[in-house]
Formats: sequence, C-alpha cells, structure tokens
Amino acid sequence: MQTHDQHILDYVSDLIILTDSSSAITYIGPGVKETLGFCYYDVLRMDSVAQFFQIAGLDREDLSSADTIKDEEIILHSKNGDARHFLLNKIPFGDTDTLWKLTDITEKKKLRQHIKSLQEQFFQSQKNDAIRTLAAGIAHEFNNILGAILLTSEIVLRNISEDTTNSNRMREIIRSSKRAASLVDQLLTFSRNRKSKSIQLQLTPILKEIAKSLSASSPDSLEIKTAFNAKNDTVEADAVTIYQLIVNLATNALDAMQKTGVLTLSTNNISLRELPVDENNSTHEEYVNIEIHDTGTGMSAETVQKAFDPFYTTKQSESALGLGLSVADGIVKSIGGLLLCESTVGVGTKIKVILPCHHVIAQQTAELSETQGGKHHGRLLIVDDERPLIKAYKTVLEQNGYTVTAEENSQKALEEFEKNPDEFSLVFTDYAMKELTGPELITRIKELRPEIPVILSTGYKDHIGKDMLGSLKVASILYKPVALNKLICEIENAITQNGN
Repeated sequence: MQTHDQHILDYVSDLIILTDSSSAITYIGPGVKETLGFCYYDVLRMDSVAQFFQIAGLDREDLSSADTIKDEEIILHSKNGDARHFLLNKIPFGDTDTLWKLTDITEKKKLRQHIKSLQEQFFQSQKNDAIRTLAAGIAHEFNNILGAILLTSEIVLRNISEDTTNSNRMREIIRSSKRAASLVDQLLTFSRNRKSKSIQLQLTPILKEIAKSLSASSPDSLEIKTAFNAKNDTVEADAVTIYQLIVNLATNALDAMQKTGVLTLSTNNISLRELPVDENNSTHEEYVNIEIHDTGTGMSAETVQKAFDPFYTTKQSESALGLGLSVADGIVKSIGGLLLCESTVGVGTKIKVILPCHHVIAQQTAELSETQGGKHHGRLLIVDDERPLIKAYKTVLEQNGYTVTAEENSQKALEEFEKNPDEFSLVFTDYAMKELTGPELITRIKELRPEIPVILSTGYKDHIGKDMLGSLKVASILYKPVALNKLICEIENAITQNGN
C-alpha cells in the first residue's frame, strides 16, 4: 500500500484493516485501537485476520475464504470484554490486497431499541386507556346492580325476625354484595390513572383480600398460605399502591412456580436494630415486614443482583405479568421502605417489603347503627335512571319517615322541582344519566334554590372528586353501592346542617 493511501485511510472513521494475499494483516486504522483497544503492534503480531476476529470473539473461518462481504452484522468484543455491534464489509483493494471495513453500529442499535421500547410503551398506554374507559363503564353498571341488591336485602332483613334461617341468608347476601363491590374496586385499581394519596392504613385486611383473590384465580395445584403475625401493621401509604405492589410481587412468585408449589404471604414486626441494612437516618423504631415466599425455581446470586436493573427479566414477554424488581424497589423506597430479595436455585425466592410502622389514629365513623335509626322527616327528590335502585331508595327512605319523590328521568326530576322548589328538603342524584347528567341537574337546581343540600352519587370513584364537590357545592359524595345506614346518615346530616 502506498503512503498516500495510508494517510487517507487514517482519516476514515470506520475501523479499517488491510490484508495481503496470504490474509496477513498489513495495516490497521486508528479506529481499531480507539474502539476495541487493540494497539497497532498487538494486531500486527497476529498470524492472520482470522486470528484477529477469533481474539475479538468471532470464530468464523469462512470470512477469510469469502471474496466479498457486504454489510454483514457481527459482534466483536473489545480488549476489556465489552461487546459491540458492527457492519462488516470486505472488498478487494489494489491488485492483491483486501480491505476490511467495520462500521460501529452499537449506538444506533441502542437507539433503535430505545425507540422500539418507547413505541411499545405508547401502545401499552393506549391499551391501558381503553381498559380504563371500559372498566369505568363496567364499574358504574355493576355498582348500580349491587346497590339495588344491597339496599333491597337490608330492607328485607329489617322486616323479618332475627336469628332465623331467612335472616341469616339475607346477611349472607349482604356480605356477598359488599365483597363484590370490593372486587370491583380492586379491579379498578389497575386501570386508574390518578395521583397517590398517603393515609394511615392497616395492611392485614389488604393482604387477606389479596390472598383470597390469588386463591380464586390460581389452579388447585398452587397453594396460598398466610401467616399475619404483625401486631402493628399500620403504615402510611396509598392503599391502591400497596395493593398493586403486593399483587404484582405475588404474581411474579406464582409465575416462578408454574404448575405446583406454595406461596406464603406473611407479616411480622421488626425493630430498627433488626433491619438487615443500616438505616442510620431512620426516625422509626418499629417496622412491619411483609414476606412473599415461593417454592419456585429460585435464582442465582448473580441473577438476583441483575433483577434490580431496569428492564431486566427472566420471563418471556407473553408471560411477564408482574412488576420488575427495579420498579417495585422504587415504589417501596418512595414510601420510606426497603425491598430485599433472597433466593436459592431449586429452593425458591423470598421477597421482603419492609415498611415503617405508624401509631393508629382513631377515626370516628359517620354511619348510624341500626338502633340509632328512628324516624326522620322531610321531602326528598331522588334521581337515578336505574329502576331497581330508585325503587330501593324510595322504599328504604319512606320506611324511615321521609316523603320521597323518585324520578328515573332527570329532566322530569327538574320539572318536578321547578313546580315548588321550597317543598324539598334535599336532592339526591346520580352522576351519569341520559337526559341531564348529575352535575347539569345540580347546576339547574342551584339556580332555582342555591341553599338546598344536594348529595351526589356515582358507581365509579374517579368520576368526581373534591374539586367537583366544591364547585357544585354539594353536601357530600356517595359511592355505590351505598349501605342503608350510610345513606340515611348522610341525608340526615345534610338536612340538619342546612337547618331544615
């Protein structure tokens, strides 16, 4: 090769190697050292270009025998072991020499992978939005049905003798209705897009509900065990976040066991000095330790360490249902806790979620007991487009002394109110209705009589919040299904506070 040719090749950004007719290396460009770490003399001491590729981790004898190669993607390893992606081109150079050109595409591949990941996240976000919308509609309709069942059952229970077979059956219907309402709310926790709200909550009821749900959805060959031994299980966190976190970690555990095994959910209290890591800055003396223990395949120590890296997974994409440990770790840290993983290959995995305990703050409930029921007074306008529900409202409220005007059509309800606004003590209206929505009806009613107390109800909690409560000036918001005592209590409180 002539000197001026070498000068030109020195300025080529790609990795350049020249070989003679015997495949011996006669020239390497600066890019070989800059990218792979092999210096000029390292490469020239090699017997052939095949040896260079072999040392760089590519054992391909056919490369030397091929006359030409065009844009073949290969992986080479640098001197320190880093893998990089290249496009290889082999072309004749001069009369007898061969030019090997390696174009580094590592960063381009990373960029493509990042773009692909963003696209997948975007499409997943669109699917989540669709699920959220569908879940909202299902929740509203299902809670309307549950509301009618729950109220009607409570009406019947009040009118039959205590401690009879039928009264016990009615109580079972009421318990089942409340459990169904709880399940609807749990399903919605996975589709809600809302800001988290930290409150003091007890973990045991949440964990028991999770265990029930997992048992119902898992095959009989997978056993779910519980051991809730924590005497103080009160933490400050968002209930939905805790629910999602534990369900996802438990889902990972179930996936690891595949067809058979035992999943154990347990809790216990540990002190600050018993923490497995140093927490010198902690102001909490007591912690609750939630353990999710499976008898699955387990992981090696190396895999456990990698499991906390973002985007790392040991599962195929179609079976990767739970959160990665990196995401879970971030959630736990955001609420002041620790997430630890212990695993042994062939034995199983134990995930520990350690959260600081809080002292329970006593809260007064607004609901009336049955013995406090008594008779009430006042004329109520009840509006809901679900016929079974409006009948149940009317029956139970009339039995408690109220005079009730019940309307399924919100436009007719407005017309009824317009006849004599001062006759009504309170308006109780649903949120989602065909003719006039709840907010529209409230606005029209408030124009006629601004001071009248109004209670707004909905079958889906994310429809309305504190901002709407203030803007519409409603007395309270009730989420369906509404228990009998809760309904009467809220109505009576609203009327009393209004001075009626």
